Amino acid sequence: MLISPAEDFSKTLSAIAGTLGKLRYLAGLRQGNGEYFHWGMVRRHGEANANRAIAQVHTDLFLVTLRTPIQTLWEETMSVAEGHSANLKEYLEELLEQRESLLPAQLEGGAERHFNSVLLGLCSLAGLEEP
Repeated sequence: MLISPAEDFSKTLSAIAGTLGKLRYLAGLRQGNGEYFHWGMVRRHGEANANRAIAQVHTDLFLVTLRTPIQTLWEETMSVAEGHSANLKEYLEELLEQRESLLPAQLEGGAERHFNSVLLGLCSLAGLEEP
């Protein structure tokens, strides 16, 4: 059965815990020129198809993040930080530092301000001072 590059990449992404964890992973795939690179996707689907698929998945996940209740994101964030033996506050501070790279190039109706509010809300729940 043939699957689209986006479906293929979504399977890869399913191995990463948490919505924000997935966004961090996607941000790490983005090169300085704004293109994404994942060697397995390039090998299987070609560079242009892989880049388009990853960019679309990034946008889709960004929109899912904005639609996810803050309580769900909070629980995911605590679980991810605990699973990586990371300090919750440090994990959230890292997310804040990376917030621009967590945003996809195409927001498709989502808003950077909304995303920033989500991150700041999580920080507030963790008792972090607003940066």
